[in-house]
Amino acid sequence: MVLVRWLCTRPRAFRRLRRAVVLAVAVIIFITVMYPQENTDSLHAQGMKPLKRTNHDHPPPAHRFEERRQRLERACKLRINLRSGLQPLLNYTEQLIVNVKSNISLCEIPKVGSMFWRSVLSVLAGKTDSFHSAFDKNWLTYLSSLPSNQIAQYRTTNKIVFVRNPFSRLLSAYVDKLFGPNPFYWNLVGKNIVQTVRQNPSADSLRCGHDVTFPELVRYLIIMDSKGVKFDSHFVPVSRHCSFCDTRYDFIGHVETFREDVVRIVNAVSQLKEQVNLSGIETGTDLQQLERNTYNVFGMRKERILKCMTFHEALLRLWRRWQMRGILHKSETFPVKKDQSNSVTFNEFHKMAVEAWNRSGSGSWKSTNRKEALMEAFSDLDPGDLEQLKAMFENDFLLFGYSRDMDVYGVKEADFKYFKLD
Repeated sequence: MVLVRWLCTRPRAFRRLRRAVVLAVAVIIFITVMYPQENTDSLHAQGMKPLKRTNHDHPPPAHRFEERRQRLERACKLRINLRSGLQPLLNYTEQLIVNVKSNISLCEIPKVGSMFWRSVLSVLAGKTDSFHSAFDKNWLTYLSSLPSNQIAQYRTTNKIVFVRNPFSRLLSAYVDKLFGPNPFYWNLVGKNIVQTVRQNPSADSLRCGHDVTFPELVRYLIIMDSKGVKFDSHFVPVSRHCSFCDTRYDFIGHVETFREDVVRIVNAVSQLKEQVNLSGIETGTDLQQLERNTYNVFGMRKERILKCMTFHEALLRLWRRWQMRGILHKSETFPVKKDQSNSVTFNEFHKMAVEAWNRSGSGSWKSTNRKEALMEAFSDLDPGDLEQLKAMFENDFLLFGYSRDMDVYGVKEADFKYFKLD
């Protein structure tokens, strides 16, 4: 009451306070929209057990980074075998991006928000097009190429790394690299998977590797891991990246609490707080994803795609990918007929996608889409393969507090099939 009376006698102070509150609310809304938190309530309603959360998973924000670091240190003191198989660890010096001027080092892991942080780094480097700069590595400085006279400064930088639930990360990699129209990864990974695990593959599948299923990917990873054969970093467990037991990270963020962790990191590092305006960073929004993905399919990838599948199927897979990622609502039916696919233009298809995005709006359906796709994919796995996959992820569970429990069997059949294209 005393504060109210004091503000009433000082209108200028009241206006300043009001502006501060409005600004704070605007920043919160921005991050909430860009990086919505996962809500496990809908999992109970659909008969699926949510991933168990412990105090180590999501402790109070003020203590979160310290508790995560302590968990990591305790696990490392147990002298765990980070290989958990014969698969070699990745060279973290080629993953660690160093920005001495801004006093930060970031160990980037594929499918763990790395594009967002590259956008932040591009802002710090003065790049005007932060979104597209995030896909260009030429301007980044990695620890492996850091000048020797900056090594001492690197050691004092704030070291940042983000991790992710291994189940959702693996599915995200599959959808982006193998299910979606991506002829580069079909050739790089898909053909090897078909040759290794599929019985009686067709000539087209052997030639293209374009039709790999999620169970086939899992079986392939299990086989390669047991033999110690190196595979693509998008599919390598997080614990084998970034030399976690030999590097002291100041901030260990989780994708599941992304917006809260980002705000706390920016506020804790003075150079970031001074230079980074969260509301001004292009971070790969839905609309940007629609444009870039469409450009890839209609541009540099189209000729190679047509050697392996019809353009109609490629566009349908792209549409489904957007639905799995929570960009388009699952009620948005694919708008292109088979006889139109070869004549539809980039501008026409992009317009259809943007219109569908506008109709979709925002809300909890985004998270629901992602969870339903996750349930559908993992429910197709052989129970034995799922157990072996969990063994492969064992150190992710130990180091980062994620649960081994993921009971997707016996789930009621969903009203929409993300991976069924017929």
